[in-house]
Amino acid sequence: MVFLVPLRFLEHNDRDHSLSSLLKTFFSNSGLCNKVEENLLQSGGNRVCFIFDGLDEYNSERLNSKYIIYKLLFCEYLPFAMIIVSSRPQAMNAIRHKCFKMIEVVGFTRESVDKYIDQYPFEIPASGSLLNTEKLKAYLKVHANILCLYYLPVHAGIVCFLFCYLDGNIPSTETGIYEQLTLWFILRQKSRLSETIIIPSLSGLQGNDKIRLKNMCKLAFDMTVSSKHLVSYSDNIWPFGESSYSDLDLLGLITQDSSWTLYGGDISYLFSHLSLQEFLASIYISELHFEEQERLFINHCNFKFDSSRNDEVLKNVWKYYFGIVRHEFACSLIEKLFLQLNLWGSKQLN
Repeated sequence: MVFLVPLRFLEHNDRDHSLSSLLKTFFSNSGLCNKVEENLLQSGGNRVCFIFDGLDEYNSERLNSKYIIYKLLFCEYLPFAMIIVSSRPQAMNAIRHKCFKMIEVVGFTRESVDKYIDQYPFEIPASGSLLNTEKLKAYLKVHANILCLYYLPVHAGIVCFLFCYLDGNIPSTETGIYEQLTLWFILRQKSRLSETIIIPSLSGLQGNDKIRLKNMCKLAFDMTVSSKHLVSYSDNIWPFGESSYSDLDLLGLITQDSSWTLYGGDISYLFSHLSLQEFLASIYISELHFEEQERLFINHCNFKFDSSRNDEVLKNVWKYYFGIVRHEFACSLIEKLFLQLNLWGSKQLN
């Protein structure tokens, strides 16, 4: 018997307090649920597999003895059960010492990159003509930063798609890649609703569209700092409150996830990709007042020397942020960070 448990859903309810509450996620019949729980406890989980998907999307503060997830991972609550955990690398430190085996998905090899390019259907949407794949290969050789991005299959798909969409003229930075992807989501949504605009960048958005993007960036930031990857209209960070909103207000950047109702919750929303959420959060930060940006950077930067700090939530946001802000502004923040590190180090020595 296999139980696939998306950990992002457990962030929104209390079904991770006990084995019984967790099983209710899968069995609506209370009698059947009780029988399964009894069999699991008697057998110690023999011939049962729990797959916990997305440890990085689960609040690390909930990894304590109060929750069934902790008991299954750390306390051998069901000693014969097989436990499989998927996660981004940064969250694996919490369970690394308990792992019997760790498998890292490293993505494409260099040979796979060329093979993927050769097999991708490169067709320009406007004309239907095919693009020269050698142009993309040459581009990746020159832009090592995009090649590193390309080794992850999901990013390879994004780069190849933009190569077609932009007629071979793709950006040279990861920030630029995600700006064009965001712009494509917005333009596609507007065309679906019979509204057509032509703009080269996000800064070209005007009027209500500019306000809508600001709302989405604020939501992305609030979700990121609170380690949320799902949000419902009942959450206090939902930008529209209880008022009505249209698909256009979401700009095509957020998708509805009704599967959350299977876990006892409301219809929820999530950004099309977690990296997209982090990119939009970086836009929100870059548009704050200078002092507020500085405060966020100092308070949320990753101090590896100070184990009492939990600075991981914005870790991936900063790489996009520094692709947006002016060079001199970025240098100023880095200098102030080093000053803070020196002050912290002096206190530790004293």
